Amino acid sequence: MYTAEVRTAEGNLYLHVAIDWYSNLPFVQLVVETVTTSASVFLVALIEAVACKTHKVLANCGARFTSHPLR
Repeated sequence: MYTAEVRTAEGNLYLHVAIDWYSNLPFVQLVVETVTTSASVFLVALIEAVACKTHKVLANCGARFTSHPLR
C-alpha cells in the first residue's frame, strides 16, 4: 500500500493505493486527509473488495497503516 499526495486547485488530496497480489486488482481511494481513520476505512473497503481472505497486509507508508487503531 502506498499514499500519494495529489495537488489540486482546491488544495491537497491524498490517494491511498493498494494492489491485491492474488488478482492484481488495483484498489484506490481519494481522501481529504491522510490520518489513521482514513487509512482504516481504506483497509476495510480493500478487504471487502478482494476475492480471497486477507491474511497479511504489507505497507510501506508508516504510521497511518501501523498505528494502534489498525492492529
